[in-house]
Amino acid sequence: MITLPFLLLPFIFLGQSRSNKLKLNFHQKRIQHLYEKQKYERCITIGRNRNLSRENIDRVTYYYLALSYFRLYDNKKKGYLFDRSIRYLSYSNFNSNKLVNEIANHDTVLLNYIHEHLISLAKKESRFKLDKTKSKLKYANYIFNDSTDYLSVWLPPSPKPNVSKKITKKEKKKYLNIAQEIEDLFLNGYFSSSSLSVYMKSKLNIHLNELQSNMLDKVAGFYGMSETAGKNHNQNVVNLFHDLGYKNINDDETPWCAAFINYCAKQIGAKYPSGLRAKSWLSIGKLTNYPSPGDVIVFWRNSQKSSAGHVGLFISEDENYVYCLGGNQSDKVQISPFPKERILQYRKLTKK
Repeated sequence: MITLPFLLLPFIFLGQSRSNKLKLNFHQKRIQHLYEKQKYERCITIGRNRNLSRENIDRVTYYYLALSYFRLYDNKKKGYLFDRSIRYLSYSNFNSNKLVNEIANHDTVLLNYIHEHLISLAKKESRFKLDKTKSKLKYANYIFNDSTDYLSVWLPPSPKPNVSKKITKKEKKKYLNIAQEIEDLFLNGYFSSSSLSVYMKSKLNIHLNELQSNMLDKVAGFYGMSETAGKNHNQNVVNLFHDLGYKNINDDETPWCAAFINYCAKQIGAKYPSGLRAKSWLSIGKLTNYPSPGDVIVFWRNSQKSSAGHVGLFISEDENYVYCLGGNQSDKVQISPFPKERILQYRKLTKK
């Protein structure tokens, strides 16, 4: 394992020279030049514009997108930047693509560090987010050919169940909030045959109107849908864009939280924005300061002035976090906590 002082990494990584004999086209040379000049955000902008469709796949561009996102993550420590770095690195096929592999041979120190950091994050998350850990280990296997059974080392063996012991009411699991209870039910497959809205109304005594009920059930039907690791794309995610009229989007790497909520709102006959930006929901429905499950939450991302955002459905809250059911949350449909300071507005759905 590599143990390098964090602040020295940029100098070491950029110090590795690249071959001038690589057969790169004009665009690839431009992307490489921007990366080597440390213009990472510009590199990402140009690279993503070139790789938005599966018809125009460029493994070299994917490779430099991955490294540029990691550079930004290295500086800003934003988890989503690392996730994108790993995703694009998997698209680059740097182990099997001859040209990309030749480039990658000059970045072995950086790639080893990314590999090490990926495993480190997977280990950290194994204590409370096992699904994220498994996802990261799949990437480690796919990208770095690392098939080590880390989970058997990190996780203690499960105790054998005592089948003779009966569970009393006092021994039933106690939840800190509704979101944790519902998430456990999702993971146990409860809502594969039962309605989320009916459970909330009958078991939790939560009042829901028709649109809130229908929206919760529609979104719940997609629980667990996720992006596909590697060069392939989940067609179910792609179909969200196609149904909304965006036939030119044929990948699952384009941010899809708004497309997902827009699609579900459309299916239940509720108003939804025409665009694909999460913040478009700030002008849809009715503003409320007292959200109920099934209401829409709009968050800012990067900064309040940024056009980037996130949108999902309110489930519950505690002192510091709001729990949101939505898509593109760690690349899948699930319930996730968001800091309350990132909330822009709560919106109640209205009919068309």
